[in-house]
Amino acid sequence: MLCSIDDILAIPGMNNTPAIPTTWINRLIGAADAHIKSWCKQILEQGYYTEYYSGSDHRNIICRQSPVLVGITTFAASMGGLVLPQTTVNVASTTGFHSGTGGGTTTLDNPVPGFSIQTGVTTYAYVTYTGTTATSFTGCAGGTGTLANANNRVFSPVAWWDAGGYYGQAEDAFPQTSQLVLGSNYVVEMDEGAQRQLSKRGILRRIGGSGQGFIGFYPENFYSGKLGAYRLPTWPRGDGNLKLAYTAGYPAYSRELRELAYCCAMLVAQMIRIQPTGQNLASENMGNYNYSVSQAFESPEMGEIRRILAPYRESSWGND
Repeated sequence: MLCSIDDILAIPGMNNTPAIPTTWINRLIGAADAHIKSWCKQILEQGYYTEYYSGSDHRNIICRQSPVLVGITTFAASMGGLVLPQTTVNVASTTGFHSGTGGGTTTLDNPVPGFSIQTGVTTYAYVTYTGTTATSFTGCAGGTGTLANANNRVFSPVAWWDAGGYYGQAEDAFPQTSQLVLGSNYVVEMDEGAQRQLSKRGILRRIGGSGQGFIGFYPENFYSGKLGAYRLPTWPRGDGNLKLAYTAGYPAYSRELRELAYCCAMLVAQMIRIQPTGQNLASENMGNYNYSVSQAFESPEMGEIRRILAPYRESSWGND
């Protein structure tokens, strides 16, 4: 949820549990949370997603959720020689990775987050985990191969290409050998700098590179000796032939999530205030109590909330 019941009770006039039961407030929080995410067309909090896309011979794939978090690190020298799977993977830093099942949104499709870990010069394995410390992933599972310090990259997001993957519905779809490499086969287009490691655009761009013969490698791009134009690498056309596993959304400590929590709390407070009458009060009289409500126009509070939320609303502009 974007806000908690403590956020609501801290608002003046809202800490009146006989008149405003906490059970009711929790239901309103759920309704406000769902409304904001529906209007923004994004989940907004940090979450982990596994999704399938169809390549269309375009350079870019736009992730369905944003901003996309990018994590790049190396595993510790003490991991050298160990054989996957390992329950703990020690790394230089877990900054830029999902914080684990206790610190972010997961779904039925994504019960645990994961990362790619290098197992050889050109081989990588996908490993899931449940928790993190500053320098380790805990509750790890999956992956095959032997870790070697000479090739020790760890990264997220992770992409696979399988011409016959068909949204993961084909037999043995997206095997370990179909995994691509961040910084070699694709990159995330960044717009928030090294400190934040966020891509609000959520664009994964296909890039070229020698030796990547199994996907999108065009011999005319390299060493041709010609001065003519050539085709840039693209995501190959196909039905459900791309699989992405990535972290998206704003971390709990971010200013954006605090701003979103404010919007959610103000929306809940507005729902509570208008509940008895169905609209904002225009006037009240004490003797033989009576009141009138304002016309059913959008309240100033809702206008302010939508102005704050406007930058978070997803707009679709196509692949390129």
